Amino acid sequence: VGAPGTGKTSCISVLAAAATEAQESERQRLSTGKGCAPTRIVRISPKALDLAALFGEANEATNEWADGLIGLEVRRAAQEPGRKWLVFDGPVDASWAENLNSALDDNQVLCLASGERTKISPALTFMFETDSAASASPATISRCGIVFFENKERREVEAVVHSWAQHLERKFPQASNLRRWTLEICREALPFIEKECTEAVPSLDATLVSTVCNLTSACLLDERIFSGEDEQREALLAAMFWTSAVVWGLGGHLAEEGRAKLSRFLLPRLRAKCAEVGELGENVDLFAVYVHPESLSFAPLSSLLTPRLPPTPRSISGKDNRSEAAREGEEGDDAGEETSEQRDEEARRRGRPTREGFKWEICGQSLYEIFIPTEQTVAEKIFLDQLFSVNKSCFLCGETGAGKTASVSAYLRELPHEVGSTTLRLTGKTRSSALQALLQRSLVRNGRASLGPPADRTQVLLLLDDVNMPSPDFCGEQRPLEFLRYLLDTGGFYDPEPLAFKS
Repeated sequence: VGAPGTGKTSCISVLAAAATEAQESERQRLSTGKGCAPTRIVRISPKALDLAALFGEANEATNEWADGLIGLEVRRAAQEPGRKWLVFDGPVDASWAENLNSALDDNQVLCLASGERTKISPALTFMFETDSAASASPATISRCGIVFFENKERREVEAVVHSWAQHLERKFPQASNLRRWTLEICREALPFIEKECTEAVPSLDATLVSTVCNLTSACLLDERIFSGEDEQREALLAAMFWTSAVVWGLGGHLAEEGRAKLSRFLLPRLRAKCAEVGELGENVDLFAVYVHPESLSFAPLSSLLTPRLPPTPRSISGKDNRSEAAREGEEGDDAGEETSEQRDEEARRRGRPTREGFKWEICGQSLYEIFIPTEQTVAEKIFLDQLFSVNKSCFLCGETGAGKTASVSAYLRELPHEVGSTTLRLTGKTRSSALQALLQRSLVRNGRASLGPPADRTQVLLLLDDVNMPSPDFCGEQRPLEFLRYLLDTGGFYDPEPLAFKS
């Protein structure tokens, strides 16, 4: 039990690897020829699947029993060698956890609705990974040992940074400096954000630091910029891209006032690490600049805005009959007294558009499809490109009418042909099966248990609009979002029909 980012998943993975290594060491010590089976982890999101997929159900038409995922994994554990850990990653509540009480007590028997009673193998261990046990029943809690992961002194921040730098240093030697700089900045900036800034979106320290790391990696792994030919130039660019990642990674979720405070707070600290920041001036807004690799400098986002003032055709000008009459040399005093029908009749006589054929278009484009970029949308495009280049997801938050859908839709329209996209607008009645169906429609089978983009696509972007809309269940959980979280964590989902994991 513990908050997100405290290391629950990592702890389970490390423990499983250590158990496997210990078994292998024991085998070598005893000089036995038989190899040891590794400790396997099977992760299940109980809220991403319905009860029928978890525990099975009987077909009302044929009265045949269809196995559930839990019963299937329990039988496999008894037949396969090695230990198996069945990890339930998600909220724990009585709607599904009560069905496991007989398997958790001293009897260790899984009782299913079909009447089947399956003995739990000694090699099988049930684990529950959750952020809170408030919805779990006392019967379930009393049958489990509790390990609490405490978020203390921001230790998870150091773990995230060290893990990120360790992987990055293999491809980018300068990452050792970035590791030290990131730790120094985060130790000062995170308490400042918590005390002084207004968060438009509640956040966790580990999430903010992970965003900084992901944005930095996306830039440094771009072979078009970092080819290894000029180390001095690339070291300067690395510091500049890291600066931009720190600003947006730590402050992208803040309200406008909070961004201004964070910009003033970070400016002197970033200037000490990146010389190019010192050339921006004392009152610069760090959220209003971007890295320009060609000139090795920071440039204002406004420089990317191209003024576009298309000529206004007659179909949108909303002509005034009085001005028309003046241009035609007619008397304009009586023009304003004409009825709409009279104006349409006059337009037909002169061969001009009437209200019936009126179209709101500019240069052949519907008025509602026209998108005027701003500094905010330009910054969004830059970071969307960076995140998608390393296969990282992005969450755009904002008030209704802020332009989130319009901005992303404009971005998707500009994607190259080899990158596909698909959109799903969530509603209060959206179920997890709708998300699964969307994935299966947008992707094609690359093998027995894997899905990928179509042959003419190298990547598929999935846009989920209004993700806050699905109705919560009686415990306050939104099942489609649990499915989405499981998909992002594991890179796949369980297909209920063949009851198999698809990546």
